[in-house]
Amino acid sequence: MKRVFLYLLVVIVFMACTRSEFDIVYQHHTSDIMLHVGIESDDTRIQLDQVGKSVWNMNDRVSVFYKSEENQEWRYQGQTGDRTGVIAPTGWVKEPSINGDIIVVYPYEVNNAYSSESNIVTATVAQEQHYTANSYGSNGNILVAHSTSNNLSLKNVYGWLKISLTGSAQTVKSITLTGNNDEQLAGNIVINTDDATAEFTTTNDPIKSIQLNCDKGIALSATPTSFYIGIIPQTFEKGITIEIESRNGAKMIKSTAKEVSIARRHILPMKAFEFKPEQTNPEQYKVGSLYDNGDVKGVIFAIKSDNKGDTYCYMFSMDEEDLQWSTKYEWCNCTSQRGDYNSSDPFNYWEQNIDDYPAFKWCKEYGEGWFLPSSTELNWMWEAITNGARDFAAPSVVQYNKLITDNGGEPFCETFYWSSNETSDELIEVVAFMNDSIVCLDPKKDNFFTARAVYRFKIE
Repeated sequence: MKRVFLYLLVVIVFMACTRSEFDIVYQHHTSDIMLHVGIESDDTRIQLDQVGKSVWNMNDRVSVFYKSEENQEWRYQGQTGDRTGVIAPTGWVKEPSINGDIIVVYPYEVNNAYSSESNIVTATVAQEQHYTANSYGSNGNILVAHSTSNNLSLKNVYGWLKISLTGSAQTVKSITLTGNNDEQLAGNIVINTDDATAEFTTTNDPIKSIQLNCDKGIALSATPTSFYIGIIPQTFEKGITIEIESRNGAKMIKSTAKEVSIARRHILPMKAFEFKPEQTNPEQYKVGSLYDNGDVKGVIFAIKSDNKGDTYCYMFSMDEEDLQWSTKYEWCNCTSQRGDYNSSDPFNYWEQNIDDYPAFKWCKEYGEGWFLPSSTELNWMWEAITNGARDFAAPSVVQYNKLITDNGGEPFCETFYWSSNETSDELIEVVAFMNDSIVCLDPKKDNFFTARAVYRFKIE
């Protein structure tokens, strides 16, 4: 068998997704040197850059049918963000068995297939796609090229629906798209290699939804965040339905009965709208319940409204630590009944070194938004876990501690808990979580007492 070593120079002229394609120029070199398989990168994909042009990622994988019907894996050799570069095989290239035909399919999948007789590629549209900022992510596109010469143009198979969301204190976990007329959205397709048109193969159990998975979650703000869903071009005669789910399980459904058409290599933008879940599970915001949205985890101990009418949940951390409040005696102006203010102002405005404040440092290192509670907030906590009895022997303390330990945390102890409030250069308010305790004490800052962090979030 003749051994052929090929480099493919990839020249991508992709002015915008709506107007251009990938152009590939092949340069052939013959050699007896074998290419070894390199280390596979993370999610491989071709992505959009900041101005809507498609670019490559380092080590992107493509299927190449080089004058044969054998699916061979090739890798992009250039840098992430480049529009031109080289792709090369990961192993030996066999002797050509078809005169002249060269087929390239992005991305590489082991089940990609090419039929020279019918001039089609068989590939799979995945039901799950993955979010990438300002672009389509893995499984969000298929591209194909076919030529009998050394010049190819890599064409998009998909079109895209662009969903733009705003939101306050909302984190998107996933977006699921369905057609209102039971349209098929995922599964096996056949692609004409000359014009990149595609259609689903016949099946008795068609997949009728596509989900964009946001993995750890995408936090929303007043500035719209864009989400791209790749779709095989088709017309949804009765419209589409979009279900958006937050990290805490709250959902919003957006639907239109108007006809929606997705065209190949075009982006169809939806008008930006606010993600406001229609229903909230009341158990998520119940004093004494576990709250876990994937980013923060704790037990809700208070629900309070401020003078603006906004309502907030307060929850305590799943563990605690014995620490000094401070290693030195100095005034920090920690007098607010908002523990988050006391936990940030001395270090943001008064230039104190947080390494000198172990209790604060531990709470803040617990995660963004966590803080050492004020004496007022700490009293709310003491009131909650004792169900108002303020007695460590109360049955509710046992119930809270069981909830904590059943979920991998550390139980409350009958001890003194640090607040973030100081009464002098040397003294701090602590709350005694002890039998019949109703008082705050003022020990010195360099004593070792217990800290339990608190997190506060607004209920929408």
